[in-house]
Amino acid sequence: MSGTIKVVKGRIREAFGALTGNKRVQTKGKAQQSVGKVEKSAKKGVEKVRKSAKENIAEAKKDAEITVENAQNAKLQK
Repeated sequence: MSGTIKVVKGRIREAFGALTGNKRVQTKGKAQQSVGKVEKSAKKGVEKVRKSAKENIAEAKKDAEITVENAQNAKLQK
């Protein structure tokens, strides 16, 4: 279940608890919302790390290709 769904379910549970006067259900709803928000934040963090890693790998490949090309050119000039 995604973080967004947990947040929505938590809001519904919290509202139900408030309407019925059940503090336990209301508190569980708030907790469920918190878990959903943490999951959403974690997912965003993972996506940022993946994007950054892909960019770093692409840059490293380009640098390696340039280094190989420079080494080959230097060898030919000797």
